[in-house]
Amino acid sequence: MKKFQSLLFLCLWVLFATACSGQTTPTPTIPPLDIPSEPEITHTPLTSPTAENPPTPTATTAPTPTPVPEVTPVNEADIVDILWLWTDISAGQPVTQTLVPNPEKYSMVLRSDGLVNIQADCNSVGGTYTLDGRTLTITLGPSTKAYCGDASLDQTFLEALGMVNQVGLEDGRLQLYLADNDGLMNWQNGGSALEETTVTPTVEPDTVTAVTPQATAIITAEDMLLDKVWQWTSFTSPQDGPQEIAEPERYQIRLGSNGRVFIQADCNTGGGVYSLDETTLSIVPGPLTAAACPEESQAEEFLQYLSAAALWFMDGDDLLFDLKFDSGTMRFQAAPDSALAESAAANSSSAPADEGQNIQLNVQGVAQSYAWQVQEGEPFSADSGGTAIPAHILVTFDGEDPQEVLANNGRRLYIFPVQGYRNVAGDAAAVEIDRLEALMAEANGRVDTPDNPMPFLPSPLGFMDRWVQFTDLNFTQGMGVRYVSDSPNRQAIGPWTNETTAYYYQGLSQDGKFYVSLVWPVETETLPATFEETAEDVKAQATNPSTYDAYLQEIKTTLNDLPPSAWQPDLDKLDIMIASLVIK
Repeated sequence: MKKFQSLLFLCLWVLFATACSGQTTPTPTIPPLDIPSEPEITHTPLTSPTAENPPTPTATTAPTPTPVPEVTPVNEADIVDILWLWTDISAGQPVTQTLVPNPEKYSMVLRSDGLVNIQADCNSVGGTYTLDGRTLTITLGPSTKAYCGDASLDQTFLEALGMVNQVGLEDGRLQLYLADNDGLMNWQNGGSALEETTVTPTVEPDTVTAVTPQATAIITAEDMLLDKVWQWTSFTSPQDGPQEIAEPERYQIRLGSNGRVFIQADCNTGGGVYSLDETTLSIVPGPLTAAACPEESQAEEFLQYLSAAALWFMDGDDLLFDLKFDSGTMRFQAAPDSALAESAAANSSSAPADEGQNIQLNVQGVAQSYAWQVQEGEPFSADSGGTAIPAHILVTFDGEDPQEVLANNGRRLYIFPVQGYRNVAGDAAAVEIDRLEALMAEANGRVDTPDNPMPFLPSPLGFMDRWVQFTDLNFTQGMGVRYVSDSPNRQAIGPWTNETTAYYYQGLSQDGKFYVSLVWPVETETLPATFEETAEDVKAQATNPSTYDAYLQEIKTTLNDLPPSAWQPDLDKLDIMIASLVIK
């Protein structure tokens, strides 16, 4: 016990001496003592230093977040349609700056239409963006998936772009701030993306040299792809790797500015239609000649790969198509314009007895001949209330002029590319295609006649809700439905007349690539020829909203009870004709 009392006295003396000195003395480090446990002793903790003598704090290094400066909203005109080259990124804790050794490989264009074009090393990426003041959000879209090498920054680049939430401009440089203060991407202005820009170095006048920047960020289809002949030079398979094409001049395409594609598949030539945007591509080969090519020909694979193309991008001067489901990549090189003759696929015609044709129909005497041609796509027209139509094949009969047929609701057969229609018309096409697919799915077990409006393409101005004589009907390469209907563009109630009545067939090919639409005017003695020739009591009933439903039910029952032969032409003959359709 005496030993403990001595120790306590020593501690009190040290405290007293420290207080008297008026200076802060660091607390010594005292090793723990081996003190026996005694219950009667209470340990009193030392008090904290007073405010007059605060302890000297120990300096520590806190993480430094990337600040988002208080900047004014960015003027959209100052950042859109400009080629921005990525120069560096500051990120991590502590913050580390990474310089981009080759900014021209990592670039971006924020387009004025809300789309974004991105070059991530060897890959091209599409997407969209929204800009609100200083808030910027980038949504990445379709991308090619080439392997750019272990040293590539492509994944870091794309991951960072997906995290962007703020934008700023400083001294002409674009600054993109990542969410949660996770980093800052800096960009330099590479010039206008709308036109070729010439950069002049600052040197003496007699040594000025014009330098044209590499076109790596924005790839304009009109400039890079269209109206050029491309020869197939190699195919890269995920299983077998690159395979060279021995004679590329035997496999060629030309993507025309009118939506048509002209194809040489070894010894056969023909055409088709296509649609594309800044990154995606869809090709629907149409009819080709049917010559027997050499045994080693790759024409079948060539056409198969073209049909599976999903993305396009440039590798230097080479054009590449990435196929669906990562099933391979086609590589093309430009060839002289004379290498592919457009005339080989511009037009084709056939009479029923002709052989070797690629659209085949047994016209059953309802016509003597038929001819097909590729029709250019039509843009959306708000004035007419119509929707966009992709480039497609139009079949006409007995030498009738296609434009007169379209203007006068004449006999015609459309063959549309399904994906192309979805691309240009969006929901307007999707509604009709989905409606047809739903009817086809019900065909095998159908018990009752469907009561939905009938599908129809080109998209009607109204609903196909006045129809009769419905039946499921397959053709050689697909299936669909047939019905007789009033005009698809009817906007009001009224009597049903022969003047606006037609046979309609709507079908899909088995592979889902083609939408088949046949329109053939028909008539029956049961209907009046025109509105003017309709009986007055029928007019009154059909134009009165309170009696219209009863009129419609009565006339539909009457028309459904008619045999096929009561119509002109006979509905059975039209059924046989469309069932014989073959598209090669």
